[in-house]
Amino acid sequence: PSSIFAGSGASGGIVNVVSDVISGDKYDNDVTSYDYYSVNNGFGHNVTIKRNILNTNIFFNINNKHLKNQNLPHGTKLEDGLFKGTLANSDYKDQNMIVGISMPQTWGYIGFSFENNDGNYGIPFHAEEEEEEHEEEEEHRVHSKVESETYTVKGKIDTIPFFNSMDFSLVDSNAFLREHEEDGSASLDNNLTAVSGKFNLDSSNYERRVLVEYARTKSPMTDAYIPPSIAYDRSISFFQRNLGKPYELDFAIRYESNSRDNHNQRYGDTSLNLGSSLLYKLSESTNLYLGYSHVSRSPNIAELFANGSHGPTQRYERGNSQLSREVSRGAEIGLTTEYKDFEIDLRLYDNDINNYIYLKDRTTSTGGKTDADWRQKDATFRGYELSISKSYDIANGLLQATLSTDDVSAVFD
Repeated sequence: PSSIFAGSGASGGIVNVVSDVISGDKYDNDVTSYDYYSVNNGFGHNVTIKRNILNTNIFFNINNKHLKNQNLPHGTKLEDGLFKGTLANSDYKDQNMIVGISMPQTWGYIGFSFENNDGNYGIPFHAEEEEEEHEEEEEHRVHSKVESETYTVKGKIDTIPFFNSMDFSLVDSNAFLREHEEDGSASLDNNLTAVSGKFNLDSSNYERRVLVEYARTKSPMTDAYIPPSIAYDRSISFFQRNLGKPYELDFAIRYESNSRDNHNQRYGDTSLNLGSSLLYKLSESTNLYLGYSHVSRSPNIAELFANGSHGPTQRYERGNSQLSREVSRGAEIGLTTEYKDFEIDLRLYDNDINNYIYLKDRTTSTGGKTDADWRQKDATFRGYELSISKSYDIANGLLQATLSTDDVSAVFD
């Protein structure tokens, strides 16, 4: 339910990243840290500074990575008759800088942040024509350069009529991507503007939230596989969790209205997404989890309007403006228990997706790239996750050992 509330089209859950860049609380401790590490015959280092000056939080972080091609185990064979010691085009170089200022107040807080990212990464690639011509793989260089700038205004108001509080944010991001290849390059200049407001309706018996979101994404392209396009995403979500009960029951519902447009094609849809989960305590050491979700995902710009050569995938991709939205129905059951100091966690899940969107290769090629079409077909994902762990007291410390395994089976109906 939390992923339905906070993530558009997230049929498999979301990753929630929480940081102190913009904080509603005063920084309690000053922090100055420096980290250094080395991997893949490269290096990385990170500097972080956090201060509270005149009741104003100041945050600064810069992170650098410069990693070379990954080493491969001895005897690794990438193609028939071809052994390699390193994986070509697996190098990575990136610099990320974040500056944040926030001012906690009695009525809430307000803050601003700026993030700049500049990176260059290789894309591992193996082409059939290279093997036929007995060329060295390293001679074919495929890599992408990424630059982005993101401005964020974020805050919270505790004194607002009809609500306990309101969180708000405004994000404006500009991203530049250039795909380099021997036979040319393609560029993407992407602008994202997003506005959101989250309203607190908590009571003594329930935790409740209402979330309103709007996002506009504009993607002008140059000699690329996607024509200039624009996307609009609008949604309103509701989340509820009971309080003070021997069980935890969550429920979320999300309404979306989305559209995708380019110069001669248009796509639009509306959807209703919902999900619920129950966490029930069977005994002092055993909990039962049940979950169900019904989630829709609108096709993205590439899936709808692509029509050109895409270097990193080595495909000539063709979109389909007649695609329908994906509709996912997922069920999950879980059991956590303790047995003789062992903690056991077992999850079983089944996810049936109508109109699953995928890229289908054809037997023809255009400009040396394999022709590929975006298509749809019903699909089913089933699997399990199992982990067993135990803790040991050793030398005034705690050692936790965990054994885990998982399996997923995905098939077209």
